[in-house]
Parts: sequence; structure tokens; C-alpha cells
Amino acid sequence: MKKLVSLTLALVMIVTCLAGISFAADPIAKVETNGKTVEVATVEELVAALDESGKSVVTLLKDVDLGEATIDLATSCTIDLGGHRLSNTKSNLLNIKGVGTENKITTVKNGTIDGKTSAITWRAGGLVVDGCTLLGQGSAAIQILNHAAADADAASYKDVNIIKNSTLCCPIWVSLSFNSKNNDFSAVTLTIENSNLVCPKEAGSQLLGKQSGTTSGTFVLGKGVNMYTYKAGQTDYLVNGVNVTGEPVTMAAALGTATVDGKSYAGFTVYSTPEYVAPAVPETPAVPETPATPSVPTTGTPDTTTPATGVSVVALGVMAMVSLAGAVITKKH
Repeated sequence: MKKLVSLTLALVMIVTCLAGISFAADPIAKVETNGKTVEVATVEELVAALDESGKSVVTLLKDVDLGEATIDLATSCTIDLGGHRLSNTKSNLLNIKGVGTENKITTVKNGTIDGKTSAITWRAGGLVVDGCTLLGQGSAAIQILNHAAADADAASYKDVNIIKNSTLCCPIWVSLSFNSKNNDFSAVTLTIENSNLVCPKEAGSQLLGKQSGTTSGTFVLGKGVNMYTYKAGQTDYLVNGVNVTGEPVTMAAALGTATVDGKSYAGFTVYSTPEYVAPAVPETPAVPETPATPSVPTTGTPDTTTPATGVSVVALGVMAMVSLAGAVITKKH
């Protein structure tokens, strides 16, 4: 009777644990800091898990629609979208508002951010975007906001800030913009390399912009930059007053087509910098073959003997165990 009660209690505990697991929130991301990893199911949990050092790495685990929520970062971090899509239905999506105590560069890579207004707003620290599609449905894909006011060291990141291997698109205005009125962005420099900038708006279609009354920062165009606009003037990819340096820009003789997030747009005027050539990756030196291990001489161990009955020793052992078990059962009865 006591054994039956104990078994029943054990089953109840197992069922309770399983029930708890089945109703646990499905994680949207994992956050790793200094070898410690936690899974998070909400934006609030994600932000709370970030370390103030700025060294946390966030990895998205699936496509996530945040609804009306946004992600406000008070510290730097790395966000690896893991090939997934992060979207929302209201306002700007990822807002970089502060820097870490040790790492002051926010890195966003490997996926798609689809913001109702902008994909990213950037107010502080350094910024690296690599291998992303950034969609700003209501403003620039990346808005640079109040940067000098939020971060007195903005000039120190000029050789760090880069957008590479990415596509930025906004159907309303520009792809990138210094976007705070009457603000001074002269300390901010952002390099663009091997990336596409697209604005599929047939009127007022430009790619690099600034708000009126704003002192422009500098966009540095590297190689492999393609800009698609429905305007056809020699510098119509720019809003007046925007500072641009770097590689020379040429306008293609023929109209072009761009595909963004699975949708194709035709009839663009295309402005491009010289072709990008990926740096050569050095070959890994061949590992020398390990000399063959010398064969071990035969020890002359005799073969395992088998009783005359033809039954192996192992089989006899199994039979003995079965007999012993039967004896125990018989004794109990």
C-alpha cells in the first residue's frame, strides 16, 4: 500500500512539472553576457537582461512581431537577428539611446527590421549594421537623432560607424537622415559600403537626407553602393546640404530595377560607386598528416572458449540472472 501511495505522489509531481513546462512562455530571444545565457519572452525581459557594460549579445530565435511595442536600448549591445524578421506596427522599432560602460558600439546584423516609422533610431555611441534589410515605412530606415547632445564622444566613432552588406529602404522619404531639426551633426560620420539604398516614391524620391535647419554630418560612400531613385538629376540622390565624401558616384545610362524584401521596383535612376570586391580570405594552412601509429604485435591471447553445449558464456550469464529473478519472485509468493 505504501509503495502505491509513493508511486501516485511521484506521478502527480511529474504531471505538475510537465504542466508547468507546457504553459511556459515561448522565448523570442536569448541574451548572453560573459558566458551566461538567459532566454527572454518579452521586450521588457530582453531590455532587463542587457548588461550595463554593453557586452551583451542578443540572438533572435524566431520571427517576432512586437505589435505596438518598441525596443529602447539604454546601453550598447550586439543584436544578431539570426536570419529572422523583427517588426512592429507603431512608431520606431529599435531605439539606441545610450552606451555601455565598456563597449560603446551597437552592432545589428543578419536579418530584417521592419519598423512602422523607422527600423532604427540612433542617438548615441557607435553603430555597425551588417547583413541587414532595414525598412522604415514612415520615415528614414535609419534616423540619426540628437546624436551630439546624447553622446559627447560622437566624433570618436567616425572610423567605426558603418553600414555594410545591407539594404535600406523607405517608401516615403530617404533611406538615411540626420533627422533632428536645428541640431548639429558635424561630429557624426557614417560609412556606407556594399549596400543598396532604395526609395520607391515617385515624387520627392531621395536617398541621403537631413532636416531643415540641421548642420549635416558626413556620409562616406565606399565601394559597391547602389542608390535607386525616381529622380534623374546628377545629384538627386541627395537632399540639399548633406555632406557626402568617399568614392565617386556615377549615374547609369539605363534605368534599373531593385528588389527589396521580396518586392521588385522598376524604372529607377541608379547611382553607383565603383564595384565592391570582397577582401580575399587567406587559405587555412594544411594540417600535416599525423604519422600512422605502429601496429601492436599480437599478444597471443587465446580465443574465448565456448562450452561443449554450444551456449556462449554471456548467454549462460543471462540465463543465470533470469533464474535468480524467478527464484526471488517464487520466494515472495
